[in-house]
Amino acid sequence: DDEDIRVDLRSASRLKKLRQAPTDRVLKGAALEERLRARFKATKGPQDWATSSKKPNALAQAAQDDESDDDDGDLRVARETDANVRAPSKSAISGVAFHASTDLLVTGGLDKTLRFFRIDGEVNGTAGACHL
Repeated sequence: DDEDIRVDLRSASRLKKLRQAPTDRVLKGAALEERLRARFKATKGPQDWATSSKKPNALAQAAQDDESDDDDGDLRVARETDANVRAPSKSAISGVAFHASTDLLVTGGLDKTLRFFRIDGEVNGTAGACHL
């Protein structure tokens, strides 16, 4: 998907910082991501939370276990405990995202509150909330 993205570095003044040469004009998605990561690292330093962990999170481990048990290519679907069972939103949820290397889920809704959950498939405890 990122290769379909093209960003004109001249379209906004804040993008000038991503230029490596005055002739840089348009970047593809992968090149843009590489430059953004380099810029972030140069300004903020390495961030422990952004590095991938060596151990897979619970969801990735469960998916891996399921794949190893079933070699016929069928997809098995199981109903799990709702992720937000400990702190349900009183409004519609408009966004959901999983962290790439931890068991963290964030939901955002029309009540302008981000809710964080530790996903384990059973308890799904809250990890915090932030009202914007």
